[in-house]
Amino acid sequence: MRTPTAATPLLRVLRIAACTGIAILSLRCSTFKQDHTAVNAVPADTSFADAIRGLDTAMTEAMSRFQLRAAAVAVVNTDGVLYAKTWGQRTVNGGAVDDRTHFRLGSISKTLTAIGIMRLVEQKKLALDDAITDHLPGMVLRDTSGKPVRITVRALLSHHAGVTSDLYDGLVGCSETRSESMSSISRRPLCFQPGTAMKYSNIGYMILGLLIERISGRTFEDYMRDEVLRPIGMGRASYRFSDDIASNSVMPWLDDGTPIPQYAIRDVPAGNCSATLSDLAAYLSWLVAAGERPGPIRASSLSETMREQYPDTADHVYINARLGLSWFLDYYRFPPDFDYGQVSHAGALNGFENEIVFNPEEGIGIVVLTAENSAELDKGEVAKMWVVGNTFGKFLTAQKKRNTLRAATKRERVRTHRPFNVVYRPPAEGMYALFGIAMNVRRTGMLHSVQLAGYELSLAAGSNGIFAPRYHFLCIPLDPAPFIGADGLTMGFTEEHGAEHLAVHWRFGTSTFMNMAERVKPYAIPDAWKKRIGEWQLIRGERIDNFMCVYLPRTKRFVCELRNGFLLIRPEPSRLEFILTPENDSRAVIAGTGERLLIEDGIADFMGLQFRLPGR
Repeated sequence: MRTPTAATPLLRVLRIAACTGIAILSLRCSTFKQDHTAVNAVPADTSFADAIRGLDTAMTEAMSRFQLRAAAVAVVNTDGVLYAKTWGQRTVNGGAVDDRTHFRLGSISKTLTAIGIMRLVEQKKLALDDAITDHLPGMVLRDTSGKPVRITVRALLSHHAGVTSDLYDGLVGCSETRSESMSSISRRPLCFQPGTAMKYSNIGYMILGLLIERISGRTFEDYMRDEVLRPIGMGRASYRFSDDIASNSVMPWLDDGTPIPQYAIRDVPAGNCSATLSDLAAYLSWLVAAGERPGPIRASSLSETMREQYPDTADHVYINARLGLSWFLDYYRFPPDFDYGQVSHAGALNGFENEIVFNPEEGIGIVVLTAENSAELDKGEVAKMWVVGNTFGKFLTAQKKRNTLRAATKRERVRTHRPFNVVYRPPAEGMYALFGIAMNVRRTGMLHSVQLAGYELSLAAGSNGIFAPRYHFLCIPLDPAPFIGADGLTMGFTEEHGAEHLAVHWRFGTSTFMNMAERVKPYAIPDAWKKRIGEWQLIRGERIDNFMCVYLPRTKRFVCELRNGFLLIRPEPSRLEFILTPENDSRAVIAGTGERLLIEDGIADFMGLQFRLPGR
């Protein structure tokens, strides 16, 4: 599934740095380099020849550089498939990947679930601004005071409902029905009032799946197969991870040959779809045609999914990426001609990392499917962004020239994006939180530095208020960007929505990205929290051992400590630290996320994982 961490390579960097140290990070070469042209590829338009050669070269390098087990890539425009190719093998024992091999899509599944909802909207069986309780009376969600809150379908689709990201206990191997597994949600307070901020949520899409089942009278899986997947032309795709799907799926494996476990997950509408490259090429063909080809919904409904829904909110995460109805808008930026206009979504699940990016105005898109050698999704995360960042800009340029020569009509109705205007200010010392991760900005003399994950990056001043971070190894200043496969990494201080931020920029090829770390103001720590200093042990949630977890990754314990006036928690064995901001004696917010740590009867509950402080 896609989580807040999965869309940010910086967090992957922090995780890698916390385990190994940036200065000794290296990527070994994979032996699986064979490639296969997909059987459904058509001869490429010669105007795209340079872009295609560049993509071939990039993928050959990516397979070895990022140790990918398998990959599949398609580029599609309004004329058809420009490029479709596969690499690697399905299992440790062999089996070539082709355009009919299944990859697990992770959170790209959400974009299809959103189309399923829009089909019901077209049929007037619900409206985007309906409250979910209009159709699911038992799904009453409350704020921190216990007051019921009205949450709309639109807010859930665009991740502005304030619902927690996920519940990890029971995420895999769960025998309960979706309705039963959702019963605990009503007992958890919302992260914030709906419509006031963005909070990526798998649980929100679980609720949407329940909504589809209640209104359609069918199982979610059957409804999506008949009403969405087949009408698009995704005949092999399925939200059921069945034995038949598994037998024809890539099965990533570790370096010692151990297969990475693959599960049917509880959050089916959020991330359980599996599909082939042929399926994704069909999906892209429909998307780049802006719904003008036959499909499950009309062009106007598809356009609405690509329109920014809450333009004036102060986002806790992805402050630079606007949200449509499931789609991320302008996450990929290719200046100067395509600084905005891209629509995208990523997907991650236990060894799989995928990305779909398209420009609906120009009518062209790319999908990158990868399988790597780790369940932690470090290399695949960087690999797919590196491939898109280094190649898709060339396709966009060629497509724009083609459209100009043909005097093609631009699809202005889907161009709802706008440029970013960031004004940088002098550095401000203090604690910042990026997805909760503590970043301490210090000043020594005339120089500033950033401390994170036990490491210190000095900030070398550049032009226009931008700083270049440097990691010092044996007194040698090193640029950390190459160690994560990036072509550039810079930082700057700014103010957004009345709050101070540390903006972190990175560049892959010609694409630029940005995330914001919010400054955390000093606060008073209640005595009750001071008594909770110590090492907390996991007592419930072991079933997620092989799953990537947000904020507390693969941890059996966390250490709570007080330092420099802030309450910090550190998941062992990681060196990452997270800032806790107490709201009262029994509840604290992980700064920069909206997620809460709840204390009851000496047990700490975080997103369904439960911990106890020994001896208390």
